[in-house]
Amino acid sequence: MEKNKKILGVIVIIIAIIVVIGAAILIDMNKKKIAIPEEYTLESNESGVVTYVNNLDNGYKLEVKEDTNPNGIKKEDMYGSIMKCNVDGKDYIITCYNPVDKSREVAPADVIFYDVSDIKAHPGVKPVQCAHKSDQDTFPSIMKYTEYPYDLKTLYDMNETGNLNASSIQQYFPPTYMDACDEIKERDNQFLIDTYPANTFLNMYYSGIYY
Repeated sequence: MEKNKKILGVIVIIIAIIVVIGAAILIDMNKKKIAIPEEYTLESNESGVVTYVNNLDNGYKLEVKEDTNPNGIKKEDMYGSIMKCNVDGKDYIITCYNPVDKSREVAPADVIFYDVSDIKAHPGVKPVQCAHKSDQDTFPSIMKYTEYPYDLKTLYDMNETGNLNASSIQQYFPPTYMDACDEIKERDNQFLIDTYPANTFLNMYYSGIYY
């Protein structure tokens, strides 16, 4: 009788363990996970930052990390887009980017009326896809216009198919590029003022100096 009680006790314990393990597996299965697009393969997983590289030969990478993690790609080192989202109560940052190639500098497109050859910007490791033709026209060796830039489309698709509750998806360009564009705009404004001095106020108004 005592022996049967022990066996029964062991069976109850085993059943309880199975139930607990089963519940844990079920909870894990029901957890929302960030689905990585098929064209990406794991490149590294260090300091809480998971980086993937795609097989499309377009230079873009994908990075996933928790929002509080200070590691990972910096805005000054990338052309790309950043998505902030929430998965199972945790805030994440997912970045699709083309790394800046700091070993190279390129000049903007030639301007007929004034010289811009001294203005330089670092390109991406591959041509960057942009959503505005003005970017391509300014730096055609850096930017390639497309209606749906790869980085933005990748993050929008991830958010839609994975229900990632994105709070924002924004495209960013590095400071060297933005500063170069600002310098070109300043020279363009100055050219208008120098060329049409009688209409200086109107030139300043339309160039955005006064608004």
